[in-house]
Amino acid sequence: MVFVIVQIRNGAQILKPWYGCSVAEGSSIADFYASYSSGQLDHNLRIPDEYQDSEVAVKAAKSRSDMILVSFDCPVAEVVSSLGQYMDFVVSTKPAAQETKTLPSTRPTVRDACSVLMESSRSCHTLPQKWQILVPNRKLSLKNDMIDFLDKNRLGWSASHAQQCGKSFVNILGEVMWNIDGNHQTLYDRGHGVPALFAQFKGYNLPTKHKKRKIDEGRLKSTELLSHSSSLFVLAGNSYMKFRQWSSVREAILQLAEDLRKHAAYLNRQNECVQDNNAKRVCVRTDVDDIKVLDCTAYINHKLSNCNQSLHIALF
Repeated sequence: MVFVIVQIRNGAQILKPWYGCSVAEGSSIADFYASYSSGQLDHNLRIPDEYQDSEVAVKAAKSRSDMILVSFDCPVAEVVSSLGQYMDFVVSTKPAAQETKTLPSTRPTVRDACSVLMESSRSCHTLPQKWQILVPNRKLSLKNDMIDFLDKNRLGWSASHAQQCGKSFVNILGEVMWNIDGNHQTLYDRGHGVPALFAQFKGYNLPTKHKKRKIDEGRLKSTELLSHSSSLFVLAGNSYMKFRQWSSVREAILQLAEDLRKHAAYLNRQNECVQDNNAKRVCVRTDVDDIKVLDCTAYINHKLSNCNQSLHIALF
């Protein structure tokens, strides 16, 4: 996540005052503006309708002064790291559709955010490059199969974001599916199954391929499941997930994130029960524990003379 401080204005008129919020790593400025201007990031505080289709320019800097004009195509993370976290969105007075330009403009061309989003949605079929597997590596095979899955379902990103957003998607989902591989049935038995869309990604993390031959039944740790759940929720919050073609994948990711969270809660309850049972066990120690019984061997002389002699000595 990237933290930014933004405002939207029309000349001197402030449409949305300075506000700080977090943005997903792979989001472009166009994606972020579309979400922020529509009120999705700050409690539905939309800009007035007459500015929704206006032409927008954006400037960025480390402070509110000496700002530099940037393109809507730039990823937010790169702009923040290069120029700073302050972003000033300036919308025109008239909607872009009503403007007529008869003379060439020397002002840098800034495309409307909605146009950028629509253009991206039509050309978002670029996929990240597959990993080259020089030696057997089943985790990389899983990730490459996920790229094939995206290709089969005609999903992808714009050419400029395919490597960053695509690799992030495959790495996050691949790591989750790798760690729960071999435990699909366990999750189903607890009512926290793997969504059907992702059920095909199993059989990669095989114990027979490891030095550790036996499946560790306690491999699902509540802390790891909660971490995976949080990563999936963040992944589902990316702006490209709002496009219609991603709807089924987004729903499956949210379902898997919720199921992992529920299973982590179940494991925590089980651990608490075990700890309570162990605390109730009281060890009672008695004096009998300190008694040590020694086995002694009695020696008896059966000769009569010896018995008489012993009796004589005892009497006299």
